[in-house]
Parts: sequence; C-alpha cells; structure tokens
Amino acid sequence: MSIIKQSLTDFMTEVLKLRAPQRRIAIDSLHTLQDAEPEYKRFCDLADFPEYALHLISKPDSHNGNHYCASAGYEEKSKEYYIVIPTYRNISKATVFHEFTHLLDMCVYAGARTAPARGFDRTLPD
Repeated sequence: MSIIKQSLTDFMTEVLKLRAPQRRIAIDSLHTLQDAEPEYKRFCDLADFPEYALHLISKPDSHNGNHYCASAGYEEKSKEYYIVIPTYRNISKATVFHEFTHLLDMCVYAGARTAPARGFDRTLPD
C-alpha cells in the first residue's frame, strides 16, 4: 500500500468525527482507493507507486462552484503527494485511476514543480 501510514491514521481519526452518512462515504471511498491501487499498478506495469497522504473535504467549494469527485496534488511544505477524498459523494474506480495518473505524472514528469491538479496538470515554470 502506498498510503503514508501516519496519513491513514490521521484520515481515520477525521472519519470517526463525521456523521454516519459522511463516514460511510469516506470509508467506501477509502476501500475503492485501496482496491484500485494494485489493479492500477498492474495496468501500468509499475513495480512501485509514489507514497501519498489522504485528505478529506467535507463540502463542495460553493464559492467557485467546484464539485470535484477527488483531487490529487503535491504539498510543497510537507513534500508529500496527496489525494483529497470528498465526504459528500462516493468516488469510482475510474476517478481513482484518474487521480493516480495525476500523482504518477507529477512524480515522474514534473517532480515537486507541479501545482495541485484539478482536471488537468498545471506545471509551474522552472
């Protein structure tokens, strides 16, 4: 598993604070993520996959209308890749594959120079 262990512990601590419907969605999404990782690695013929942290988002960003299913990015401060999982909708295996592709692209092609990706990669200039 490529989820950073401390991140998984922190994630589950946050999940336990949620109301029952949101908790179920977060846990189901985590299972989808865990089940999809080995399949994604086989599909891409990868021996390893970058370690990543998990973050929760509890409501859509109503200010700018973002209602994304999940997102992936790189946190410059902590030097960690991450995946954001919403608690307001389940994520599909296709969504997880999409976010894994962002993580892999950031790790392999752009390194730490990549800004959080929302639908497309935005690479910062050198």
